Amino acid sequence: MINTEFWHTIYHDNSFQVSNLGRVRATVPAIHSEHNYKSRLTYEQVILIRHLHWNGRSNLDISKMFGYSHGAICNITARRRWRDI
Repeated sequence: MINTEFWHTIYHDNSFQVSNLGRVRATVPAIHSEHNYKSRLTYEQVILIRHLHWNGRSNLDISKMFGYSHGAICNITARRRWRDI
C-alpha cells in the first residue's frame, strides 16, 4: 500500500519530481531564454517579435522576417516560450 501522505508531499513540493520509473529525484533548474546555449534569439529580438505581433503583423510575416518557423513564432507571441520576458 502506498503512503498517501508521502506522495501528497512530493506531489506538491516543486523541488522534487517523480520520474517514469517511480524514483524521486531533485528537479534540475532549467536554463532559460537567452542564456541557453541553443538559443538563436536575443531578448531584443523577442521583444521586437511581440511588438510586431501586437501592432497587427501576422505571425507568418514575422516568421519569414526572422527565419523561424510559424509555430515557433506562435509560441513566442502566446508566451508559451520566452515567458520570462
